[in-house]
Amino acid sequence: MQDPSVKSGDTLTIDERVEDEAEAKAIAKSRLAKANEDGLTASLTLVGDPLMVAGQVVALGASFGKYAALYLVHKATHKIVRGKYTTQLELKAIRQDGKVRKATTKDTKPASKSGLFDGPVQDLSKPQGQTF
Repeated sequence: MQDPSVKSGDTLTIDERVEDEAEAKAIAKSRLAKANEDGLTASLTLVGDPLMVAGQVVALGASFGKYAALYLVHKATHKIVRGKYTTQLELKAIRQDGKVRKATTKDTKPASKSGLFDGPVQDLSKPQGQTF
């Protein structure tokens, strides 16, 4: 089944037996969401921050160009080597309605109406990781 409104893009093929069209659509939607999950990822190493943990939402601001968006911290690795403390982050872009969520101050205030998170978002593009 193809969506005529989509002009081009990657193809996801699912070869699985289903009972009816509704089940096929549900499976397709689920598999597409899973495939898109890894669509936009980032890996960063920062000055150590013990409060940076998996599950936290962070923003990469406009200085990150096409990668500027809201990300979920998928993995945070903290290291101390010879007195140097670093935090390495593996990030996955947050998607809503199939599109990557861009970082804005309106969307990232505590108790946001987006339903994606509850709390301030740390902007990694600001000098001291300020929240907004």
